Amino acid sequence: MKQKLIFLIIVAALIGGVFSLFSYKKDDNSNRGILADNNLSIKEKGQLIKDSVEKYQPKGKTENTAGPTVSAKAAIVVDEETNKILYAKNVHNKLPPASIIKILTFSLALESFNENDLIEISPRASEQIPNKINMKPGEKIKLADLLYGLMMISANDAAYAIADAYPRGFDEFIELANKKIEMLGLKNTVMANPAGLDDKAQKSTAFDMATITRYTLLEHPEIIEYAGKNSQHSVYATEYNEPHWWNGHLSHMLSAYPSMIAAKTGYTDEAGTTYIGIAERNNRRLIVVILGAKGANANNDVKSLLDYGFSK
Repeated sequence: MKQKLIFLIIVAALIGGVFSLFSYKKDDNSNRGILADNNLSIKEKGQLIKDSVEKYQPKGKTENTAGPTVSAKAAIVVDEETNKILYAKNVHNKLPPASIIKILTFSLALESFNENDLIEISPRASEQIPNKINMKPGEKIKLADLLYGLMMISANDAAYAIADAYPRGFDEFIELANKKIEMLGLKNTVMANPAGLDDKAQKSTAFDMATITRYTLLEHPEIIEYAGKNSQHSVYATEYNEPHWWNGHLSHMLSAYPSMIAAKTGYTDEAGTTYIGIAERNNRRLIVVILGAKGANANNDVKSLLDYGFSK
């Protein structure tokens, strides 16, 4: 009887340990992602937003500054370490972000899944155009491979696959994104779809996108690997998927500008060219965001802005 009691106590302790570990991981994941908690009091929520504003939002005057003349409708350069604004142009103007909003999809994906999780490709995801991995409905692809596609070739099918696979559904994924935006203290950004496709409701600003980028850099530093890979990426055939591959990154600046270590491109007819760049020189890292640039002028804008930022 005594041995049986001891055995039951040990089993209960082991079960409790497992649940505690699961709970810890879940809580750690939620805190890392500063996800909105419906159980937070108004005071707690206010404090969370205040802390996030202090940690992630760029600091300094946001009025237009001196510096290079650029074609982009809005632009910002921020020192990643000090969070100081080095250049500003129309940083609070609401504009379509196009595919650079995928950096938010990226963060939410890492906070909702593990990198080795198999994500089943939904019919809606498989139908997305123009940029895509060309996946078929029912295929199961590792999240890590979807994230490479998301960041390197701006794969819209990857964005929709992630959102559709979210445990509480696509609409809840979008709601989660907008709660994250709220928790970051941002008032001029709305996500309407995870890919950055034109939508009247979907807007952002250079300031807000710089904040989201800094958040991602601090909380998910692996963004450098995913958004900085400039070589072929292969998804080998398994029992769950067909083979897929793509050659290189959409950003010409990853090879043309030696200091660039990661980038996210964007373009739609309505948005024009949008861009997030992360560059590093002499152990100093800068974030650049442009919105509404004109075609090929975007690369010149990015180079001019980063040269100016590194000179400050």
